[in-house]
Amino acid sequence: MANTPSPPLRRKRPGRPQGRDSNETRATILAAARTCLVAQGYGGTTFKNIAVKAGITPAAIYPYFPSKPILYAAVFEEIIKDLLAVYSDTLSLEAPFKEKLRLVLMAAVELHENEPDATAILATIPIELKRHPEVAALLVDGQHQLHDGFRAIFQQAVDRGEAPKGYSADDLLLTFIGGSMGVALLQYGGDIGSMKRSTELLLELVDRLA
Repeated sequence: MANTPSPPLRRKRPGRPQGRDSNETRATILAAARTCLVAQGYGGTTFKNIAVKAGITPAAIYPYFPSKPILYAAVFEEIIKDLLAVYSDTLSLEAPFKEKLRLVLMAAVELHENEPDATAILATIPIELKRHPEVAALLVDGQHQLHDGFRAIFQQAVDRGEAPKGYSADDLLLTFIGGSMGVALLQYGGDIGSMKRSTELLLELVDRLA
């Protein structure tokens, strides 16, 4: 009896891991990308090491994020979405500037304590954009939203005479948000003190000088 040839093996097409829905896979890719970006930076991060971290094939990333710049922009947007909501809510409050400043700075503290890798990514974005101009265009809208949300709160304080005289909203933005990010980065990288206590100290000094 002649041997019946075995049917050719069908290659498994790369794609979403079995048992995961698209939202779960997207979230897994973003989480893996954040870990890799913190460890290797934008330049050192590849779809291959992201895929290894996520437990998927590199090809499975492309339906969600067709390029590394698009993936990086998505990570950035995920990090800032909760902050943007706080800024929007704070701007609409009928409260003194000092109280609004407390709310936005403590929102940064909460992000730092709950998601330390977010601090590393946000703090290095200006450097990465200088090194990789192809990313800059994709982050323009997100950066504008982030800065404009801050700036609007500070401009409101200037317009109402609640801010120190002679200083613009941009001066306040650079001083308080730049200072807050510097504290977060130093605490993250050097394991020095507590960002929460440092922020409370800054707010206490502002309260005493007012």
